[in-house]
Amino acid sequence: MPPVSRIDNVADSILRPQHLNKPAFSRYLYDPFNAPPIFADNLGNGAAVGTTGAINLMKTPYNTYEWHVLGAGQTIIVPVFDRATSRGIDFGQDQVATEGHQLRFGPNMPVGAQKPRGSYIIGTDKAFYGKVMVRAQDASGLNPFVFGLFKQQAYQTALASYTDFAVFNAVVNGTVADIQIKTSVASVVTTVDTTQDWVDAFAIIFELRVTQDGRVSFFIDGKVPLATRSGFQFAPATMVHFGTFFLHGTDLCDNLYYQSAETGDLAIRGS
Repeated sequence: MPPVSRIDNVADSILRPQHLNKPAFSRYLYDPFNAPPIFADNLGNGAAVGTTGAINLMKTPYNTYEWHVLGAGQTIIVPVFDRATSRGIDFGQDQVATEGHQLRFGPNMPVGAQKPRGSYIIGTDKAFYGKVMVRAQDASGLNPFVFGLFKQQAYQTALASYTDFAVFNAVVNGTVADIQIKTSVASVVTTVDTTQDWVDAFAIIFELRVTQDGRVSFFIDGKVPLATRSGFQFAPATMVHFGTFFLHGTDLCDNLYYQSAETGDLAIRGS
């Protein structure tokens, strides 16, 4: 007789709920960025490149990410795994103002029926969440760092060029970065200042939780921000995708460490 899964095994994390449900399992991701990734071009059969607008893949033991090169191109072609201090994967790359990247939790496919990991369809998929932990060595060099949900469309070179999104937006203000919430519907943007700052050499967890009908809630380090955006809702049938958008400011961010990423059905979200 095959072994029987017991409820206490689930509670003890020996067997997680997502292992019992194939659709939920396929959407679930937890990545601690604790091993050197493998890099490739966007087809997976060539070397990653740093030219402006290039699309590359980053494969970790847990997921395959896609990133898009922003600015004047990168001479440090791929991010660097931090072996010395175990701080994650450094996506600072070239220390040049207006250069950077945008990272997606899976391939960005603007058309078609396929849904890469990190993508959800409003009204079809159950409630879901996504979060990322990032450490900025020099927060006044963030201009900006963005994390959140983007309507599935081709990569854009400016955040404002995306038509629909719900994101955290950290942008330089003196020696720190102000953490804002930005939402957009049909290119009409609303900005809320959370009144919270990002300081140097500090890791922050940004998280979005989304109901099945598309209502978005925002969390910083697991808590509702001091000031937040309420009432935002994506339109039914919209496909959205978790990702980031980053540019160095004049002061330069130095190192930008990705330390963990997570997404899945809200019902199986852990602590």
